[in-house]
Amino acid sequence: ENGKRKGVRAGLGDRTGVRGDGASCVGVRMHDIRRALPEDRVNVFDCRVDEVIENPFSFTVMLRPADTDAPRAIGWEMDKPAWRRIEAPRVRICIPQEKILMLEE
Repeated sequence: ENGKRKGVRAGLGDRTGVRGDGASCVGVRMHDIRRALPEDRVNVFDCRVDEVIENPFSFTVMLRPADTDAPRAIGWEMDKPAWRRIEAPRVRICIPQEKILMLEE
């Protein structure tokens, strides 16, 4: 509708700092999420790992913000060596500002 996409709520709330006309939530593609660097200050979230799904060439890691009872998990897709280097029950992720999609519910 009008070039806008629909999305689901994952408990990140207004912590992205992104605003848009008529947008009621934000979206991000799974492969655009990245591990937070020490210098990252914006769009950084501490998450717990709910599930790890192995695909032929990648892993999909299902995350929920650590400090919420989010009704839905968000997926983070990465190649197998990347997840094997991280493998942890909690991760700190960053969603780059330019990768955030403004969505209408």
